[in-house]
Amino acid sequence: MLDSRPPRGLAPLLSNDTGMHVEAVGYIAMGLLILSVVPKDLRLIRKINFVGCLFFVAYGVLLGWKWPLIISNALIAVIQVVHLVRPSKGEDAPEARPR
Repeated sequence: MLDSRPPRGLAPLLSNDTGMHVEAVGYIAMGLLILSVVPKDLRLIRKINFVGCLFFVAYGVLLGWKWPLIISNALIAVIQVVHLVRPSKGEDAPEARPR
């Protein structure tokens, strides 16, 4: 008997029955997360981590809407963007200017 339920997530559309494409997204996300802790420049760390978080969000969707994976990485991505767009205390903050 055929299963009439729709497939969960986008994984069935992107895989070749082995899930290799979906797993590739997960491996890319993992690699970016590991790579993000290597640089010493905090802005570069945040940029790499942000991209890694986006890959983890995509991976969570491809796995069939795994909400803990999607929500946690989406929130971390938002935090990284907030830190990247606001000026740091050493740049334009009024309290950092000499009197």
